[in-house]
Amino acid sequence: MLAGFLRKIPGKIVELYRNRMINLHPALLPRYGGKGMYGENVFKAIEESGEVVTGITIHWVDEEYDTGSPVLLAPVSTAFICGKEQLAQRIHQIEHFYLPRLLLMLLKSTRPECPLQDGS
Repeated sequence: MLAGFLRKIPGKIVELYRNRMINLHPALLPRYGGKGMYGENVFKAIEESGEVVTGITIHWVDEEYDTGSPVLLAPVSTAFICGKEQLAQRIHQIEHFYLPRLLLMLLKSTRPECPLQDGS
């Protein structure tokens, strides 16, 4: 889980853990994604754009910023949100609701494996 992790994951690591690493993004990708688009930068861009719907995206990590296939998209109306601070608060509420539920679902549906394990 890479929530808040801002560095690009090296390709060799992505390949080793393909479809086993997820990232949390505070917008509906592909809008407001990519290098430098995190936290306050995303909320400011959404506010300035006048979006009527935004949300969160939880996606598989791949070799680029915010381009992995979505696992979960959760939309949020901006109709009654005033300012980027209130938007950030609402987005965080949605993240805190969906992220643990999705992680539990993923953990229950897969068998943990460690590709670096030497068998001993």
